[in-house]
Amino acid sequence: MKRAILIATGHSTPMIEMREPRPSVMLPVVDRPFIQHVVEAVAETGITHIDFVLCESPDRIEHFLGDGERWGCTFRYYLAADPAHPYRNLRTIRFDADDSHVLLGHADRLPPLSDLKNAIEHGNSEGIPQVFIACPGDQEANNNHWTGWAYLPTIVFPTIPAECDEKELWEHIQTVLSTGAAPCPIQSNPISAQSYEKILESNGKILSKEFEGPLLGGIEVEPGIWISRNVSLHPSARLHPPVFIGEDCQIGSRVEIGPNTVIGDNCVLDSDITVEHSMILAGGYIGEGLSLDNVIIDRNRLAHLRVGAAVSVTDQFLLGSVAERSIRKLAQSLASRIAGITLLLLCSPLLLTTWLYLKLTVKGKIICKKQYLRLPADTDSTVWRTFGGWHFAANDADWEAGMTPNSCSIRDFMLRFLPSLIYIARGKIRFAGVPCRAPNEVENLPEDWRMIYLRSKAGIVTEAVVNFGEYPGTDECYTAETFYSATSGFKHDAHLIIQYLGKVLRSIFISGEGTKRV
Repeated sequence: MKRAILIATGHSTPMIEMREPRPSVMLPVVDRPFIQHVVEAVAETGITHIDFVLCESPDRIEHFLGDGERWGCTFRYYLAADPAHPYRNLRTIRFDADDSHVLLGHADRLPPLSDLKNAIEHGNSEGIPQVFIACPGDQEANNNHWTGWAYLPTIVFPTIPAECDEKELWEHIQTVLSTGAAPCPIQSNPISAQSYEKILESNGKILSKEFEGPLLGGIEVEPGIWISRNVSLHPSARLHPPVFIGEDCQIGSRVEIGPNTVIGDNCVLDSDITVEHSMILAGGYIGEGLSLDNVIIDRNRLAHLRVGAAVSVTDQFLLGSVAERSIRKLAQSLASRIAGITLLLLCSPLLLTTWLYLKLTVKGKIICKKQYLRLPADTDSTVWRTFGGWHFAANDADWEAGMTPNSCSIRDFMLRFLPSLIYIARGKIRFAGVPCRAPNEVENLPEDWRMIYLRSKAGIVTEAVVNFGEYPGTDECYTAETFYSATSGFKHDAHLIIQYLGKVLRSIFISGEGTKRV
Protein backbone atom coordinates (compact mmCIF):
# COMPACT_ATOMS: atom_id res chain seq x y z
CA MET A 1 0.00 0.00 0.00
CA LYS A 2 1.28 3.46 -0.91
CA ARG A 3 0.39 6.02 1.71
CA ALA A 4 0.49 9.77 2.33
CA ILE A 5 -0.19 12.02 5.30
CA LEU A 6 -1.32 15.57 4.54
CA ILE A 7 -1.30 18.36 7.13
CA ALA A 8 -4.40 20.40 6.21
CA THR A 9 -4.95 22.47 9.34
CA GLY A 10 -5.51 25.72 7.44
CA HIS A 11 -3.23 27.70 9.73
CA SER A 12 -1.82 30.69 7.82
CA THR A 13 -1.04 33.93 9.65
CA PRO A 14 -0.70 36.22 6.58
CA MET A 15 -4.20 35.45 5.27
CA ILE A 16 -6.67 38.33 5.29
CA GLU A 17 -10.17 37.27 6.30
CA MET A 18 -12.68 37.61 3.48
CA ARG A 19 -16.47 37.27 3.63
CA GLU A 20 -16.37 34.09 5.72
CA PRO A 21 -13.70 32.19 7.66
CA ARG A 22 -12.19 29.38 5.64
CA PRO A 23 -9.03 27.30 5.91
CA SER A 24 -6.29 28.31 3.49
CA VAL A 25 -6.33 24.89 1.83
CA MET A 26 -9.93 25.53 0.72
CA LEU A 27 -9.13 28.82 -1.02
CA PRO A 28 -9.37 28.48 -4.80
CA VAL A 29 -6.37 28.41 -7.07
CA VAL A 30 -7.54 28.79 -10.68
CA ASP A 31 -10.66 26.61 -10.90
CA ARG A 32 -10.75 24.54 -7.69
CA PRO A 33 -9.81 24.58 -4.00
CA PHE A 34 -6.08 24.24 -3.45
CA ILE A 35 -6.43 20.99 -1.52
CA GLN A 36 -8.02 19.39 -4.58
CA HIS A 37 -4.90 20.18 -6.62
CA VAL A 38 -2.86 18.52 -3.86
CA VAL A 39 -5.04 15.39 -3.71
CA GLU A 40 -4.99 15.00 -7.48
CA ALA A 41 -1.20 15.29 -7.58
CA VAL A 42 -0.73 12.77 -4.75
CA ALA A 43 -3.16 10.32 -6.38
CA GLU A 44 -1.26 10.69 -9.67
CA THR A 45 1.87 9.28 -7.98
CA GLY A 46 0.04 6.01 -7.38
CA ILE A 47 -0.73 6.58 -3.69
CA THR A 48 -4.04 5.01 -2.72
CA HIS A 49 -4.38 5.84 1.00
CA ILE A 50 -4.30 9.39 2.36
CA ASP A 51 -4.57 10.49 6.01
CA PHE A 52 -5.56 14.12 6.64
CA VAL A 53 -4.74 16.05 9.80
CA LEU A 54 -7.38 18.81 10.10
CA CYS A 55 -8.10 21.69 12.46
CA GLU A 56 -9.84 24.72 10.91
CA SER A 57 -13.33 23.88 9.51
CA PRO A 58 -12.75 20.11 9.53
CA ASP A 59 -16.37 19.32 8.62
CA ARG A 60 -16.15 21.53 5.56
CA ILE A 61 -12.97 19.86 4.29
CA GLU A 62 -14.21 16.34 5.02
CA HIS A 63 -17.54 17.03 3.31
CA PHE A 64 -15.73 18.35 0.23
CA LEU A 65 -13.23 15.50 -0.08
CA GLY A 66 -15.50 12.64 1.00
CA ASP A 67 -14.11 9.13 1.30
CA GLY A 68 -11.69 9.53 -1.64
CA GLU A 69 -13.59 7.22 -4.00
CA ARG A 70 -13.69 9.72 -6.88
CA TRP A 71 -9.87 9.71 -6.91
CA GLY A 72 -9.58 5.95 -6.46
CA CYS A 73 -8.25 6.42 -2.92
CA THR A 74 -9.20 5.80 0.69
CA PHE A 75 -9.25 8.82 3.02
CA ARG A 76 -9.03 8.96 6.81
CA TYR A 77 -9.27 12.10 8.96
CA TYR A 78 -7.61 13.13 12.25
CA LEU A 79 -8.34 16.27 14.26
CA ALA A 80 -5.61 18.50 15.72
CA ALA A 81 -6.34 20.83 18.64
CA ASP A 82 -3.84 23.53 17.59
CA PRO A 83 -3.28 24.42 13.90
CA ALA A 84 0.29 25.54 14.66
CA HIS A 85 1.17 22.27 16.45
CA PRO A 86 -0.62 19.48 14.56
CA TYR A 87 2.21 16.92 14.60
CA ARG A 88 1.21 15.07 17.79
CA ASN A 89 -1.19 13.07 15.58
CA LEU A 90 1.74 11.76 13.52
CA ARG A 91 3.01 9.88 16.56
CA THR A 92 -0.22 7.91 16.95
CA ILE A 93 -1.18 7.04 13.36
CA ARG A 94 -1.18 3.28 12.89
CA PHE A 95 0.57 2.00 9.80
CA ASP A 96 -0.02 -1.26 7.98
CA ALA A 97 2.65 -3.93 7.69
CA ASP A 98 3.45 -3.01 4.07
CA ASP A 99 3.81 0.74 4.84
CA SER A 100 7.60 1.02 4.79
CA HIS A 101 7.63 4.67 3.66
CA VAL A 102 5.04 7.46 3.84
CA LEU A 103 4.78 10.71 1.87
CA LEU A 104 4.40 13.58 4.36
CA GLY A 105 3.16 16.89 3.00
CA HIS A 106 1.60 20.20 4.00
CA ALA A 107 -1.56 20.67 1.95
CA ASP A 108 -1.15 24.44 1.57
CA ARG A 109 1.95 23.87 -0.62
CA LEU A 110 2.56 21.60 -3.61
CA PRO A 111 5.88 20.70 -5.31
CA PRO A 112 5.88 19.73 -9.02
CA LEU A 113 4.36 16.35 -9.78
CA SER A 114 7.55 14.96 -11.33
CA ASP A 115 9.46 15.72 -8.10
CA LEU A 116 6.88 13.87 -6.04
CA LYS A 117 7.14 10.85 -8.32
CA ASN A 118 10.96 10.92 -8.29
CA ALA A 119 11.06 11.20 -4.50
CA ILE A 120 8.84 8.15 -4.09
CA GLU A 121 10.75 6.18 -6.72
CA HIS A 122 14.15 6.96 -5.18
CA GLY A 123 12.86 6.43 -1.67
CA ASN A 124 11.84 2.89 -2.57
CA SER A 125 15.09 2.09 -4.38
CA GLU A 126 17.96 0.28 -2.75
CA GLY A 127 20.46 2.39 -0.85
CA ILE A 128 18.25 5.47 -0.43
CA PRO A 129 16.05 4.75 2.57
CA GLN A 130 14.76 8.34 2.97
CA VAL A 131 14.13 11.10 0.43
CA PHE A 132 13.29 14.68 1.32
CA ILE A 133 11.96 17.24 -1.11
CA ALA A 134 13.91 20.43 -0.45
CA CYS A 135 14.05 23.76 -2.25
CA PRO A 136 17.59 25.12 -2.88
CA GLY A 137 18.14 28.23 -0.84
CA ASP A 138 21.31 30.31 -0.41
CA GLN A 139 23.93 27.96 -1.86
CA GLU A 140 26.79 30.06 -0.49
CA ALA A 141 25.38 29.59 3.00
CA ASN A 142 24.94 25.89 2.22
CA ASN A 143 21.32 26.17 3.34
CA ASN A 144 18.17 24.55 1.98
CA HIS A 145 14.62 25.72 2.53
CA TRP A 146 12.21 22.90 3.25
CA THR A 147 9.05 22.84 1.17
CA GLY A 148 7.07 21.00 3.84
CA TRP A 149 7.17 17.70 1.93
CA ALA A 150 9.25 14.59 2.57
CA TYR A 151 9.23 10.85 1.88
CA LEU A 152 9.98 9.17 5.21
CA PRO A 153 10.24 5.66 6.63
CA THR A 154 7.40 4.94 9.03
CA ILE A 155 9.82 4.40 11.92
CA VAL A 156 10.48 8.16 11.95
CA PHE A 157 6.94 9.17 12.93
CA PRO A 158 6.86 7.87 16.53
CA THR A 159 10.04 9.91 17.21
CA ILE A 160 8.53 13.27 16.18
CA PRO A 161 8.32 15.66 19.19
CA ALA A 162 4.74 15.90 20.44
CA GLU A 163 4.45 19.70 20.73
CA CYS A 164 6.71 20.78 17.88
CA ASP A 165 5.81 23.41 15.33
CA GLU A 166 6.82 23.21 11.67
CA LYS A 167 10.24 24.74 12.25
CA GLU A 168 10.99 22.23 14.99
CA LEU A 169 9.70 19.42 12.79
CA TRP A 170 12.17 20.46 10.10
CA GLU A 171 14.99 20.53 12.63
CA HIS A 172 14.03 17.03 13.71
CA ILE A 173 14.01 15.86 10.09
CA GLN A 174 17.44 17.42 9.53
CA THR A 175 18.69 15.34 12.43
CA VAL A 176 17.30 12.27 10.73
CA LEU A 177 18.90 13.42 7.46
CA SER A 178 22.31 13.33 9.09
CA THR A 179 21.96 9.56 9.51
CA GLY A 180 22.17 8.99 5.77
CA ALA A 181 19.00 10.24 4.09
CA ALA A 182 19.17 11.88 0.66
CA PRO A 183 18.02 15.48 0.14
CA CYS A 184 16.16 15.92 -3.17
CA PRO A 185 16.21 19.45 -4.62
CA ILE A 186 13.04 20.21 -6.57
CA GLN A 187 13.00 21.61 -10.10
CA SER A 188 10.99 24.74 -9.28
CA ASN A 189 9.42 26.42 -6.26
CA PRO A 190 6.11 24.94 -5.11
CA ILE A 191 2.79 26.58 -5.70
CA SER A 192 1.17 27.69 -2.46
CA ALA A 193 -2.02 28.87 -0.76
CA GLN A 194 -0.22 30.29 2.29
CA SER A 195 -1.06 33.89 1.41
CA TYR A 196 -3.09 35.82 -1.15
CA GLU A 197 0.13 36.89 -2.84
CA LYS A 198 1.10 33.22 -3.18
CA ILE A 199 -2.33 32.37 -4.59
CA LEU A 200 -2.02 34.97 -7.36
CA GLU A 201 1.53 33.81 -8.04
CA SER A 202 0.32 30.19 -8.23
CA ASN A 203 -2.46 31.17 -10.63
CA GLY A 204 0.10 32.70 -12.97
CA LYS A 205 2.44 29.69 -12.78
CA ILE A 206 -0.33 27.21 -13.59
CA LEU A 207 -1.88 29.23 -16.41
CA SER A 208 1.47 29.98 -18.05
CA LYS A 209 2.44 26.28 -17.64
CA GLU A 210 5.52 27.13 -15.60
CA PHE A 211 4.32 24.63 -13.00
CA GLU A 212 3.78 21.01 -13.93
CA GLY A 213 0.82 18.97 -12.75
CA PRO A 214 -2.59 20.62 -12.25
CA LEU A 215 -5.28 19.97 -14.83
CA LEU A 216 -7.83 22.70 -15.59
CA GLY A 217 -11.52 22.32 -16.32
CA GLY A 218 -11.79 24.93 -19.08
CA ILE A 219 -10.76 24.77 -22.74
CA GLU A 220 -7.58 26.52 -23.87
CA VAL A 221 -9.12 28.38 -26.82
CA GLU A 222 -5.87 30.21 -27.50
CA PRO A 223 -2.41 29.85 -25.91
CA GLY A 224 -2.79 30.93 -22.30
CA ILE A 225 -6.53 31.71 -22.57
CA TRP A 226 -8.81 29.23 -20.78
CA ILE A 227 -12.59 29.57 -21.11
CA SER A 228 -15.11 27.26 -19.44
CA ARG A 229 -18.58 26.33 -20.67
CA ASN A 230 -21.47 28.78 -21.06
CA VAL A 231 -19.38 31.95 -20.96
CA SER A 232 -20.96 35.02 -22.53
CA LEU A 233 -18.14 37.19 -23.89
CA HIS A 234 -18.95 40.54 -25.48
CA PRO A 235 -17.30 41.01 -28.92
CA SER A 236 -15.50 44.14 -27.70
CA ALA A 237 -13.96 42.38 -24.66
CA ARG A 238 -10.21 41.73 -24.79
CA LEU A 239 -8.31 38.91 -23.08
CA HIS A 240 -4.55 39.11 -22.44
CA PRO A 241 -3.00 35.72 -21.54
CA PRO A 242 -2.66 34.06 -19.20
CA VAL A 243 -6.37 34.23 -18.29
CA PHE A 244 -8.91 31.74 -16.91
CA ILE A 245 -12.68 32.37 -17.03
CA GLY A 246 -14.97 29.99 -15.11
CA GLU A 247 -18.38 28.60 -15.98
CA ASP A 248 -21.54 30.69 -16.57
CA CYS A 249 -19.75 34.05 -16.59
CA GLN A 250 -20.96 37.21 -18.36
CA ILE A 251 -18.26 39.56 -19.63
CA GLY A 252 -19.52 42.96 -20.76
CA SER A 253 -18.45 45.41 -23.41
CA ARG A 254 -14.97 46.96 -23.53
CA VAL A 255 -13.71 44.76 -20.69
CA GLU A 256 -9.96 44.09 -20.51
CA ILE A 257 -8.96 40.91 -18.63
CA GLY A 258 -5.39 39.81 -17.95
CA PRO A 259 -2.64 39.04 -17.76
CA ASN A 260 -2.44 36.64 -14.77
CA THR A 261 -6.15 36.87 -14.01
CA VAL A 262 -8.70 34.29 -12.87
CA ILE A 263 -12.46 34.85 -13.01
CA GLY A 264 -14.42 32.31 -10.94
CA ASP A 265 -17.71 30.63 -11.86
CA ASN A 266 -20.96 32.63 -12.15
CA CYS A 267 -19.30 36.05 -12.24
CA VAL A 268 -20.67 39.14 -13.99
CA LEU A 269 -18.34 41.88 -15.23
CA ASP A 270 -20.11 45.03 -16.38
CA SER A 271 -18.78 47.31 -19.12
CA ASP A 272 -15.50 49.31 -19.26
CA ILE A 273 -13.66 47.22 -16.65
CA THR A 274 -9.94 46.43 -16.48
CA VAL A 275 -8.78 43.45 -14.41
CA GLU A 276 -5.12 42.36 -14.28
CA HIS A 277 -2.95 40.30 -11.92
CA SER A 278 -6.09 39.60 -9.90
CA MET A 279 -8.64 36.98 -8.92
CA ILE A 280 -12.43 37.27 -8.65
CA LEU A 281 -13.97 34.48 -6.62
CA ALA A 282 -17.12 32.65 -7.73
CA GLY A 283 -20.39 34.56 -7.76
CA GLY A 284 -18.83 38.04 -7.94
CA TYR A 285 -20.27 41.12 -9.63
CA ILE A 286 -17.95 43.92 -10.79
CA GLY A 287 -19.59 47.25 -11.52
CA GLU A 288 -19.06 49.46 -14.54
CA GLY A 289 -15.84 51.39 -15.03
CA LEU A 290 -13.65 49.78 -12.36
CA SER A 291 -9.91 49.20 -12.78
CA LEU A 292 -8.54 46.33 -10.67
CA ASP A 293 -4.89 45.40 -10.26
CA ASN A 294 -3.32 43.01 -7.72
CA VAL A 295 -6.54 42.35 -5.85
CA ILE A 296 -8.60 39.38 -4.76
CA ILE A 297 -12.36 40.02 -4.70
CA ASP A 298 -14.83 37.91 -2.76
CA ARG A 299 -18.25 39.40 -3.47
CA ASN A 300 -18.21 42.81 -1.75
CA ARG A 301 -14.88 42.17 0.02
CA LEU A 302 -11.68 43.38 -1.62
CA ALA A 303 -8.15 42.43 -0.57
CA HIS A 304 -5.57 44.80 -2.07
CA LEU A 305 -2.27 42.97 -2.02
CA ARG A 306 0.04 45.92 -2.63
CA VAL A 307 -1.20 47.83 0.40
CA GLY A 308 -1.89 44.66 2.42
CA ALA A 309 -5.41 45.62 3.45
CA ALA A 310 -8.92 44.24 3.03
CA VAL A 311 -12.02 46.44 2.81
CA SER A 312 -15.76 45.95 2.46
CA VAL A 313 -17.41 47.82 -0.42
CA THR A 314 -20.94 48.83 0.57
CA ASP A 315 -21.98 50.09 -2.89
CA GLN A 316 -23.46 46.98 -4.52
CA PHE A 317 -23.25 48.64 -7.94
CA LEU A 318 -19.44 48.51 -7.68
CA LEU A 319 -18.82 45.13 -6.04
CA GLY A 320 -21.32 42.54 -4.96
CA SER A 321 -22.61 39.05 -5.45
CA VAL A 322 -24.51 37.69 -8.40
CA ALA A 323 -27.12 36.48 -5.89
CA GLU A 324 -27.60 40.04 -4.61
CA ARG A 325 -27.76 41.29 -8.18
CA SER A 326 -30.37 38.60 -8.93
CA ILE A 327 -32.46 39.94 -6.05
CA ARG A 328 -32.29 43.41 -7.59
CA LYS A 329 -33.30 41.98 -10.96
CA LEU A 330 -36.20 40.17 -9.31
CA ALA A 331 -37.28 43.42 -7.65
CA GLN A 332 -37.04 45.27 -10.97
CA SER A 333 -39.04 42.54 -12.70
CA LEU A 334 -41.70 42.71 -9.99
CA ALA A 335 -41.89 46.50 -10.29
CA SER A 336 -42.22 46.17 -14.08
CA ARG A 337 -45.07 43.68 -13.70
CA ILE A 338 -46.90 45.88 -11.20
CA ALA A 339 -46.54 48.88 -13.52
CA GLY A 340 -47.74 46.72 -16.44
CA ILE A 341 -50.80 45.51 -14.53
CA THR A 342 -51.66 49.05 -13.45
CA LEU A 343 -51.29 50.47 -16.95
CA LEU A 344 -53.23 47.56 -18.46
CA LEU A 345 -56.17 48.21 -16.12
CA LEU A 346 -56.12 51.92 -16.91
CA CYS A 347 -55.86 51.32 -20.67
CA SER A 348 -58.24 48.36 -20.89
CA PRO A 349 -61.13 50.56 -22.19
CA LEU A 350 -58.79 51.86 -24.91
CA LEU A 351 -57.68 48.32 -25.75
CA LEU A 352 -61.29 47.15 -26.00
CA THR A 353 -62.19 50.17 -28.13
CA THR A 354 -59.31 49.40 -30.53
CA TRP A 355 -60.48 45.80 -30.90
CA LEU A 356 -64.07 46.89 -31.53
CA TYR A 357 -63.01 49.52 -34.10
CA LEU A 358 -60.89 47.02 -36.05
CA LYS A 359 -63.63 44.39 -35.88
CA LEU A 360 -66.06 46.81 -37.52
CA THR A 361 -63.72 48.34 -40.11
CA VAL A 362 -61.21 45.66 -41.13
CA LYS A 363 -62.17 42.67 -43.23
CA GLY A 364 -60.43 39.44 -42.29
CA LYS A 365 -58.42 38.53 -39.25
CA ILE A 366 -57.35 41.33 -36.94
CA ILE A 367 -55.16 39.42 -34.45
CA CYS A 368 -51.65 38.13 -35.23
CA LYS A 369 -50.31 35.29 -33.05
CA LYS A 370 -46.70 34.20 -32.79
CA GLN A 371 -44.33 32.23 -30.56
CA TYR A 372 -41.51 34.35 -29.16
CA LEU A 373 -38.29 33.34 -27.38
CA ARG A 374 -38.09 34.03 -23.64
CA LEU A 375 -35.07 36.17 -22.74
CA PRO A 376 -32.44 35.92 -21.42
CA ALA A 377 -31.82 32.48 -22.92
CA ASP A 378 -29.09 29.85 -22.94
CA THR A 379 -26.84 29.44 -25.96
CA ASP A 380 -28.13 25.87 -26.23
CA SER A 381 -31.29 26.10 -28.36
CA THR A 382 -32.58 22.75 -27.04
CA VAL A 383 -33.44 24.37 -23.69
CA TRP A 384 -35.05 27.52 -25.09
CA ARG A 385 -38.44 28.52 -23.72
CA THR A 386 -41.09 30.38 -25.70
CA PHE A 387 -44.31 32.24 -25.01
CA GLY A 388 -47.30 32.99 -27.21
CA GLY A 389 -47.83 36.63 -28.09
CA TRP A 390 -50.35 38.57 -30.14
CA HIS A 391 -51.08 42.04 -31.42
CA PHE A 392 -53.61 43.71 -33.67
CA ALA A 393 -53.37 43.77 -37.48
CA ALA A 394 -54.89 46.74 -39.30
CA ASN A 395 -54.81 45.09 -42.74
CA ASP A 396 -54.13 41.82 -44.54
CA ALA A 397 -50.45 42.66 -45.10
CA ASP A 398 -49.88 43.05 -41.36
CA TRP A 399 -51.59 39.75 -40.64
CA GLU A 400 -49.72 37.80 -43.35
CA ALA A 401 -46.39 39.20 -42.22
CA GLY A 402 -47.22 38.22 -38.66
CA MET A 403 -46.04 41.55 -37.35
CA THR A 404 -46.69 45.26 -37.27
CA PRO A 405 -43.67 47.46 -38.07
CA ASN A 406 -42.53 49.21 -34.91
CA SER A 407 -42.69 52.97 -34.96
CA CYS A 408 -43.14 55.89 -32.60
CA SER A 409 -46.71 56.55 -33.73
CA ILE A 410 -50.25 56.36 -32.38
CA ARG A 411 -50.85 53.43 -34.75
CA ASP A 412 -47.99 51.47 -33.16
CA PHE A 413 -49.18 52.45 -29.71
CA MET A 414 -52.71 51.16 -30.34
CA LEU A 415 -51.89 48.02 -32.32
CA ARG A 416 -48.73 46.78 -30.63
CA PHE A 417 -47.95 48.64 -27.41
CA LEU A 418 -51.34 48.19 -25.72
CA PRO A 419 -51.65 44.39 -26.33
CA SER A 420 -48.05 43.94 -25.18
CA LEU A 421 -48.98 45.25 -21.74
CA ILE A 422 -50.51 41.82 -21.14
CA TYR A 423 -47.08 40.21 -21.45
CA ILE A 424 -45.45 42.79 -19.21
CA ALA A 425 -48.09 41.99 -16.58
CA ARG A 426 -47.30 38.28 -17.00
CA GLY A 427 -43.55 38.91 -16.64
CA LYS A 428 -42.64 37.70 -20.14
CA ILE A 429 -41.17 41.00 -21.38
CA ARG A 430 -40.31 44.47 -20.07
CA PHE A 431 -41.24 48.00 -21.11
CA ALA A 432 -37.83 48.51 -22.80
CA GLY A 433 -35.47 45.96 -24.31
CA VAL A 434 -34.54 44.26 -27.55
CA PRO A 435 -37.37 43.28 -29.95
CA CYS A 436 -39.24 40.00 -29.46
CA ARG A 437 -38.17 37.36 -32.00
CA ALA A 438 -39.26 33.84 -32.84
CA PRO A 439 -36.70 31.05 -32.12
CA ASN A 440 -36.01 30.49 -35.84
CA GLU A 441 -35.34 34.21 -36.29
CA VAL A 442 -32.84 34.13 -33.43
CA GLU A 443 -31.07 31.07 -34.88
CA ASN A 444 -30.66 32.93 -38.20
CA LEU A 445 -28.86 35.87 -36.56
CA PRO A 446 -25.06 36.06 -37.00
CA GLU A 447 -23.26 34.39 -34.09
CA ASP A 448 -21.96 37.55 -32.39
CA TRP A 449 -25.39 39.22 -32.74
CA ARG A 450 -27.14 36.10 -31.43
CA MET A 451 -24.87 35.99 -28.35
CA ILE A 452 -25.70 39.62 -27.55
CA TYR A 453 -29.42 39.04 -28.11
CA LEU A 454 -29.63 35.93 -25.93
CA ARG A 455 -28.30 37.65 -22.82
CA SER A 456 -30.55 40.72 -23.22
CA LYS A 457 -34.15 41.24 -22.15
CA ALA A 458 -37.09 41.70 -24.53
CA GLY A 459 -39.22 44.84 -24.41
CA ILE A 460 -41.94 46.81 -26.19
CA VAL A 461 -39.78 49.90 -26.73
CA THR A 462 -36.47 49.25 -28.47
CA GLU A 463 -33.34 51.26 -29.16
CA ALA A 464 -33.81 50.74 -32.90
CA VAL A 465 -37.37 52.06 -33.14
CA VAL A 466 -36.59 55.16 -31.04
CA ASN A 467 -33.38 56.09 -32.88
CA PHE A 468 -33.81 54.71 -36.42
CA GLY A 469 -37.53 54.91 -37.16
CA GLU A 470 -40.06 52.42 -38.53
CA TYR A 471 -37.81 50.44 -40.89
CA PRO A 472 -34.25 50.30 -39.50
CA GLY A 473 -31.68 48.47 -41.62
CA THR A 474 -29.84 45.33 -40.55
CA ASP A 475 -26.71 47.24 -39.53
CA GLU A 476 -28.81 49.76 -37.61
CA CYS A 477 -30.61 46.96 -35.72
CA TYR A 478 -27.31 45.27 -34.83
CA THR A 479 -25.79 48.56 -33.69
CA ALA A 480 -28.87 49.42 -31.63
CA GLU A 481 -29.02 46.04 -29.88
CA THR A 482 -25.29 45.98 -29.20
CA PHE A 483 -25.48 49.48 -27.73
CA TYR A 484 -28.53 48.58 -25.63
CA SER A 485 -26.87 45.42 -24.31
CA ALA A 486 -23.95 47.49 -23.05
CA THR A 487 -25.94 50.44 -21.62
CA SER A 488 -29.26 48.98 -20.41
CA GLY A 489 -30.34 49.95 -16.95
CA PHE A 490 -33.17 51.72 -15.16
CA LYS A 491 -32.12 55.22 -16.26
CA HIS A 492 -31.49 54.23 -19.86
CA ASP A 493 -34.78 52.28 -20.09
CA ALA A 494 -36.72 55.20 -18.62
CA HIS A 495 -35.08 57.55 -21.13
CA LEU A 496 -36.10 55.28 -24.05
CA ILE A 497 -39.71 55.01 -22.86
CA ILE A 498 -40.00 58.78 -22.41
CA GLN A 499 -38.57 59.31 -25.91
CA TYR A 500 -41.03 56.79 -27.36
CA LEU A 501 -44.08 58.31 -25.66
CA GLY A 502 -42.93 61.81 -26.60
CA LYS A 503 -42.73 60.83 -30.28
CA VAL A 504 -46.16 59.15 -30.09
CA LEU A 505 -47.69 62.37 -28.75
CA ARG A 506 -45.83 64.40 -31.35
CA SER A 507 -47.23 62.17 -34.11
CA ILE A 508 -50.76 63.02 -32.93
CA PHE A 509 -50.44 66.77 -32.64
CA ILE A 510 -47.97 67.51 -35.43
CA SER A 511 -48.72 65.05 -38.22
CA GLY A 512 -52.36 64.49 -37.38
CA GLU A 513 -51.84 60.79 -37.83
CA GLY A 514 -54.31 60.02 -35.10
CA THR A 515 -57.20 61.50 -37.17
CA LYS A 516 -56.19 59.87 -40.46
CA ARG A 517 -55.76 56.23 -39.49
CA VAL A 518 -55.62 53.86 -36.54
